Amino acid sequence: MALFRTYTLSLLLLMIFSCQKTKKEDSIARTSEQCVTYILKKDDSLGTIRNHSCEKISLSTTIQQYTSSLNELDFSNCPEDFSKAFKDHISAWNEMTAITDRHDQLRGEMHDLFDIIEKSLDSTEFAARLKAIWDTWEPIEKAKNIK
Repeated sequence: MALFRTYTLSLLLLMIFSCQKTKKEDSIARTSEQCVTYILKKDDSLGTIRNHSCEKISLSTTIQQYTSSLNELDFSNCPEDFSKAFKDHISAWNEMTAITDRHDQLRGEMHDLFDIIEKSLDSTEFAARLKAIWDTWEPIEKAKNIK
């Protein structure tokens, strides 16, 4: 019986430490370059999810989920210029919800919805906000190459 308890306790401890390692995966120490690669890879996968989430939920909710997930990423080892540029990118996405809130009934792939909004009465403001999102990407590209 004691052997069984020892075995069970050992197995339980092993499982706990394994789970903690998995949870810490997002916050492990990285070099500056690894941090940038990690953030860009996560953004790519979150962007894919974002592009299709609005097939079932509103575009504003989709954007809020996307930016919330980005804000949860660990930027602590990324270069300061990169982190700032990426935070500006997140802010630009959040500002888009001022327009997408007016189109909360739309469902479909994000780019298809953008095409619809581009033809709506909100087209001018939408174009400006979309441009602001794209304009934030250039500083990210520049900052990611700084060593």
